[in-house]
Amino acid sequence: MGGDGAGGLAMAIAIAMVLMLLGGLALFAFAGRALTRGSSPSRRLLVTTLMAVVGVGLGWLLVMATFYESSWSPPPRLQLVTPPGFGAPVVAILQDRRAPRTVEWRGGGLPFSAATARIDVPPTGIVRVASFGAMAGRGDLEVIWADGRRSPGAGGGPGSPAMDADAYIVIERPGAQSPGVLLTGDVADVAAYVRGREQRR
Repeated sequence: MGGDGAGGLAMAIAIAMVLMLLGGLALFAFAGRALTRGSSPSRRLLVTTLMAVVGVGLGWLLVMATFYESSWSPPPRLQLVTPPGFGAPVVAILQDRRAPRTVEWRGGGLPFSAATARIDVPPTGIVRVASFGAMAGRGDLEVIWADGRRSPGAGGGPGSPAMDADAYIVIERPGAQSPGVLLTGDVADVAAYVRGREQRR
C-alpha cells in the first residue's frame, strides 16, 4: 500500500460516523419498541419510527461534536472598532488583572453559536482588560474590524513583567505593513512595542 495513510483515516472516520448514526437509530428504535410493548401495531410502528428519527438526530449531533468541532463550537468572534486615522500595524490586547476594563461576551452557550464581543480600541492600539474571557487560549479567534475586513493574522502568549500583563494577544491590522516580530511570540519585542505605544498617550 502506498500513500500517506490519509485515505485510510478518512475511511475510518466515515465508518465511525455511520456507526454513530446507526447506533443512535438502533438504540432509540429498540427503546421505542420496548416502551410500546402491548400497544396496537400501528401505534407501536409510529412510536418506534419517531424514536428512531430522534436517535439518528442525536447520532448526527454526536458526529458534529466529534468530527466537526469548529461547526459545533465556532470560534469566538471579536469586533475591533478603531478611531479615525488609526495607523498602528497591530492591536495588542493585554490581560491585566488590575485593569478596570472588561470584555463583555454574548452568546456562545449553545451548539453552533459563537460568543461575540466588541472592543473600542484607543489610538495607541493597546487595550488592557481584566480578563480575556472567551478568547483566552483560542488560536482560532475570529477578528473582524469595523469596516468588515477580517484580520489576516494574530499571535499571543504569556505576558511578562516588562509589559505588565499576564498574557497578550496581538492582532494584525488589514493592509498594514508586516508587523514582523510582533506576531512571532517574542515577548521582549512585544513588550518593547507596548511600552513605546503607551508612552504616546
